[in-house]
Amino acid sequence: MIVAGALLFAAQSTSRGLAAETSVPYALQIPSSGIQIDKIDFTNDGTYPTIWYECISFTNLGPRPATWVLFDFSWVQPGDADENDEFDLASATAPNAGGTGTFAPGVQTGLVRGRAIGFCRMVLREWNGAKPTASLVTFVAAVQYQDGTSWYLLPTIDGMALNPQGAPARIVTVKSSGSSEPRECATIENTANKPIQHVRITFRHSGLDGSVLSDDALDVRAAIPSGSVVKNNCRNYSGVLVPGLRAYADAQLQGTAPPVPQIKYKNQISTLSAFVDEVDFADETKWQPSSP
Repeated sequence: MIVAGALLFAAQSTSRGLAAETSVPYALQIPSSGIQIDKIDFTNDGTYPTIWYECISFTNLGPRPATWVLFDFSWVQPGDADENDEFDLASATAPNAGGTGTFAPGVQTGLVRGRAIGFCRMVLREWNGAKPTASLVTFVAAVQYQDGTSWYLLPTIDGMALNPQGAPARIVTVKSSGSSEPRECATIENTANKPIQHVRITFRHSGLDGSVLSDDALDVRAAIPSGSVVKNNCRNYSGVLVPGLRAYADAQLQGTAPPVPQIKYKNQISTLSAFVDEVDFADETKWQPSSP
C-alpha cells in the first residue's frame, strides 16, 4: 500500500527462477529510525523450489553506531490481513563494518555485487507455478545503539511496580516493548545497606478483571552495591502487542497519532506488573516476602 506523503521505494528484484514472477518488494522508509533500507531481494537459488530467501541491505544514517536492527517483512495480499514476520539482526557483524559487531554510520551493510545477500531469512513458499499477487513490504521496527540508547517503532507499554513492604530491592520501572516477540523489562534498585548478589523478579500478567494469567520469574545475578540501580532486566514472553507494527508504520508516515498499544496474553487483553520476591545478599543472607 502506498501511503500519501510516505518515503517509499521499490527494490529491484534480482532473484532467479520463479522470483522473476513475484511482485516487486517495497520498503517503507521511516526517517525517525535512522536506518535507510537500500535494497530488498526475494530470491530462490533454484535448488529447492519451495525454499526462498528474504534479503535486505541497509545503511545506518548515524550519528551513532548501531548494534541491533529489527526489520518487519509483511506479505500484503489484497483483501487480506498482513502476514507479518519480524527479522532480527541481533549483534550482527557486517562484512563491511570492520568486524566490530556494529553497523557504523554511513556504511552500507549487506549489499554484495549489487545484490542484497548480506542478511537473509529463509521462508517456505509454494507458488505452484502461479504468479503471486501478494507484495512484500519491509520497514524498520527497532534499533539499538552502541551507547545503550534505542529506538522502537512500537511505543513501550508501562507496567505497574508492586513493591512488597520491607523489600531490600525495589522495582523502579516496568515496561513491555516489541510486537510479535515482545520483551518485558524492569529496572531495580538496591535499597539495602549492603550489597546484593541475586534478585528474583516476577513479571505478572493479569486480566482486566484482576485475575492472574501468569507469573514468570527472572533471576538477576550480579553484584549490586547499596544504592545502585540496574536497568534492562528483560525476558521474552509469549504474548503479542496489538495493533500490529504496520499500524504504527502507517501512523509515522502519515503524521497521525499512533494507536494506543495493548498486551494480548493468552487471548486476553492484559495488564503487566512486576515485584521482587527473593533477594540474596553478598554476605549469604536472604530475604523473601510473606506475600507479593
